[in-house]
This record gives sequence, structure tokens and C-alpha cells, in this order.
Amino acid sequence: MVKKKRGGGRKKAVSSTAARPLSNQNNRLTLLGILAVTFIAFFPSLGADFVNWDDDYNILDNENLNRFDWEHIVGIFTSTVIGNYNPLSIFTFALEKHFFGLEPFVFHLNNIILHLVCVVLVYKLGHMLRLNHTATIILTCLFAIHPMRVESVTWITERKDVLFASFYFWALLIYARGVFEQRKKWDTAAILVLFILSGLSKIQAVSLPLSMLAVDYLAGRKIHLRLIMEKIHYFLISLAIGLLGIYFLKIEGSLEATAVHGFVDRIFIGMYSFMVYLVKSVVPYEMVPLYPYNDPLKWHEYLGIPGVALVALVTWMLWKRGKKVAIFGLLFFFFNIVFLLQVLGAGQGYLADRFTYVAYFGLFFAYAFYLDKGLQALDAQKRKLALGALVIVGLTYSYLTFEQTKIWKNSGTLWTHVIAHYPNTPLPYGNRANYYRDEGKVEKALSDYEDAIRLDPERHASYNSRGKLYFDAGNFEKALENYEIAVSLDPNNGEYFTNLGSTLAMMGRFQEAVEAMDRGLELRPNFAQGYANRSVMHNQLRQHDKALEDIRTHLSMVPNHADMWYEKGRTYRFLGQPENALQAYTRAIELDNTKGIFYLELSRVHFELGNVTEARQNMQIAENMGMEIDPNYRARLQ
Repeated sequence: MVKKKRGGGRKKAVSSTAARPLSNQNNRLTLLGILAVTFIAFFPSLGADFVNWDDDYNILDNENLNRFDWEHIVGIFTSTVIGNYNPLSIFTFALEKHFFGLEPFVFHLNNIILHLVCVVLVYKLGHMLRLNHTATIILTCLFAIHPMRVESVTWITERKDVLFASFYFWALLIYARGVFEQRKKWDTAAILVLFILSGLSKIQAVSLPLSMLAVDYLAGRKIHLRLIMEKIHYFLISLAIGLLGIYFLKIEGSLEATAVHGFVDRIFIGMYSFMVYLVKSVVPYEMVPLYPYNDPLKWHEYLGIPGVALVALVTWMLWKRGKKVAIFGLLFFFFNIVFLLQVLGAGQGYLADRFTYVAYFGLFFAYAFYLDKGLQALDAQKRKLALGALVIVGLTYSYLTFEQTKIWKNSGTLWTHVIAHYPNTPLPYGNRANYYRDEGKVEKALSDYEDAIRLDPERHASYNSRGKLYFDAGNFEKALENYEIAVSLDPNNGEYFTNLGSTLAMMGRFQEAVEAMDRGLELRPNFAQGYANRSVMHNQLRQHDKALEDIRTHLSMVPNHADMWYEKGRTYRFLGQPENALQAYTRAIELDNTKGIFYLELSRVHFELGNVTEARQNMQIAENMGMEIDPNYRARLQ
């Protein structure tokens, strides 16, 4: 084996047939065919809606997406979403919302396009890593249409998967070119930029330096300390991204999801998950958006122990026999899945199909290589039969992908699918109930809330959500009853107290409302909405100074919240400070110029200040936006 020189040097191909260049016309047509089939497989997602599985937090209710300006962009890159720091993904949502509004078709289409970009990069990377043409086609098809891709491509929130993977594979392609062909002057800088962009898209990018080592191994470079030290800058970036991600998850409380399981149990969970992902790379069974933890663990979850031991033994045997491609595939898979095995628990499930998006590249690479070798060993007749069988497998995968994509049509279809597989888990009933509630299907929502509570009578979130249903329906007595139960079950939940306070306020019990909100904010001092709600109560009690203090606190946390700038303007008017009110209303309109009430109130404060022309102009804008104008006020402006 020729040793790698610092300046580059060609390596021996891993396949017995030389790789053809991408520019070859037949190769381009083949790739276009794969892309077309892939697009068809994911086509149903173009008719899907947003779902209440984090799409609300990331897009629909994300205040940093209200306007596309410098302040909101800074907000995107200086804040997290439910503990996740993936600002570049959120930035793409901001672009889409700015240019197309909340049109789910556009969001889904861009997810598919990014997946197709990854497919092209995987195709090129297969050639770069010296797979021959047939093996590269098999690799690319597996990556493109495997049913385990669906969650990453069809779930809008998982834009971070297809986005981070685009930068990840691009960086790896540049690195592989430097290893197998010739390193270029700006390769290191390009990889660093792509690595950072990948990390800003999703924390999973931390595994890139380890994937580089796997490429080194495949190319025949001896793995030793010098090889690791030449990547020290990548490892430092990886460490920074990882620590930052863990820090934000810890703050949000997402790392507490598996607190019920001790460290030993989490090791078993990790081994079981590892084996499940291996099996599903061939047989993609039971694909569900949520795989809930079992407490206690069930017997089959301990089968990961002998399974991992067997994989370790097989890996050792393959290594001893010099099966470099098999070892590369397993290493790449392990490096990219090991941080996602829930040994350090995060989230509400211990498995997730999306975790395999990049990791499966390694397994698919090995499968493609050995399938091609098997084909080459067959005579012409048997090769045709084997190719036919592979086509059937590909069509089956495509069909499963097409059908799996349909479950993401809306939150109702999504959670109905989960309930079909896990009928004794309360979470999907609660989430489907929330969907029905928001769709105005009150009876269906109440039925699902009942099921969620039946399955877990101590599930305080179900009472809180049912309280919201009653609150929105104007049944404040029932809302109060449910919020009181939620508070009794979880007396340390600040959100529940603030919801209780809002209900008491709607019942005219303002002092009790303020007391409940005081307790809520004591428990959850960083709950911005709590300050917003309490400010309204203080204004109702004519405690305008306290209201202004709460508004300022809220805006210090969410500086681009247009409604709160409007409330700030109202409070200044209560305090007899029209100049400050004018500034606040103006700021509210800068942030959101779609609300007629903002212009009407701005008109009124201009009138108070004697700016009659400006008052007329803003009144007219408000009226054009559908606001009803008091005839007496109109007459005063004549």
C-alpha cells in the first residue's frame, strides 16, 4: 500500500472496477433518474401541513420569524428553540416565511430539495471513495429512497437534518478528495466553513472529525496520534459545538427525560437502540415518530447486550481478515450514531428514525460494495436475476417511503399512526387532542384528553391542555378546575400557575390572578409570557407602574414581540406619557405592520400630541385594514 503524502497522492480503489467520472453522460442520466424516483417517493409531503410536533415552536410561534430584519436575525442566532441551538435551520425558515408566508408547501419542497442535494453529494462521495459505478448507484439509491429517510425529509422541523447533512457531506467530499486525489490550497478553510455551517444547523455535526478518520482508514492511512493531531482544529470545533448543545439542552430540561432510568439502564437502552438501527437498515419495520421509553425496561430491551457483543465479535473477525470496506461502514455508522443512543437521555423517545440520516451512509456503503462484488461473481443469467431482485427491493423501499410520508399529512394523521403502534402511551392522545382542540373539534379533543388522563391520571400536562380547551371556549369554571388539578399534581410548574392566573383574571378575580402569576414567575423567572400576562392584570388593577415593569422584563427576553410593544404603548397612555406611547406604538408597527389596531392607537396618541395630520393618516390606514372607527373620533379629526 502506498503511503499518503502530505501533498496528496492517489490511493488504491476499494472496488475492483475503476470509478467513472461524474461528468460521464451516462452517469449524469443515472443520477437524474435516481433524483426523479426520489422526488416521486416523497411527493405526498408536498400536500402536508405543519404538525404540532415542534413545528409550532420552531416556525408557527417563533417570534424571531415575525419579521425579516437585522434584529430578528440576531435573535435567531442568539437564542434557542426548546433547548436546541440550530440557528441556521431557523434562519432558512425565516427566509421562507418572509418570501412565501406560512405556506407549508414551500417548507416541504425545500426539505425535499435539500435531500436531493444530499443524494447528489452521496453519489459523488461514493465515486470519490472509489466505489465502482454499479456500487455507487446502489449506495445512492439506498440513501435516497430508504424508508428511514422519511422523518428527516418530511418533518419540516427536521430541516436541520437535511441542512446539516448537506454541509457535512460536502465537507467530507472535499476531505476525501484530498486523501484520495490531491489536496488543494483552500481545502482546510472550506472544510472549516462547511463544518461550522453544519454545526449551526444541527449538533449532530460533531461527528465529522471521526468520519474523517474513517475515510483515512478506508484510504489505507495508518491511524495513529499524528493523524488525529492533524485534525485537532476540527476536534476543538466539535467539542465546542457539543458542549454548547448539551448546555442548552440542560437549561431547557430536555436531558431530564430519562431521569427515571439509571445509568446502567441507559447503557442497555443504548445497546438496544444500536441493534434496532442496524436491523432497520435492512428491514425498516415499525416506523413511528415517537418511540416512548418503557418504565421499567422490557425483556427485549436487554437483547442489545448479546447483540452488541455479537457485532463486536464480527467486527473483530472482519478486521483480522482485512475486510476494510466492512470495517469502514461499521465505523462510519458507529461514529455517527453513538452520540444519539440516548445514554445521555434527551427528548421523549429513545429511538428516532431521523438519527440514522447520516449514519446509514456507512452501512449503505458497505452493503453496496459487497452486493456489487456478489453480482460480479455471478454468471450473466444469475446476475440478471439478482439485479431484478435488487430492483424489487428498491421499488419496495420506494413504496414504503411513499406510504410513510402520508402519515405526516397533519397532526391528526401523525398521532393516529403513533397511537396505532403505542395505544397505551398518553402523549400521542394529548397531542392529537391539542390538534382537535385547535381545529375546533371539541368532542374529539375531550375524548382524547380523557384517554390521556385514563392512561396516566398523574399526567399534569393533560389537565393543563384540557384547561386551555375550556379557557378558549369561554368555560372558565371548567378551565379553573383543570388548571387547579395541574397545579396540584405539579406545584413547581410556573406555566401552570400563570395559566391559572389568566383564568382567574377572566373571572374578574384580579388580585388572586396576580398572586397566582407571582407564584408562577417565582418558579419560572425566565417565562416571558408570564410577565406579559401579569402586566395585563396589573393594568386591570390600575397598577400601571408594575405593568410597565413586567412589560420591560418581557421585552428584555423577547425584544421583537410586537404585541408587547403595543401593550407598552397602552401602558404609557395610562400613565399619561403620550411621547413614550408614540415611540412604543411606532416600534410595534416596525415589527408587525399587519394589525390595524396598532395604527388606530398610534392615530389616537398623535391626536393627543396635536399631530392631527399624522392622526388622520394612521386612522385611514387602520380603517383600510378593517378597523371600525368611532364616529365621534372621526368627527374630531375633521
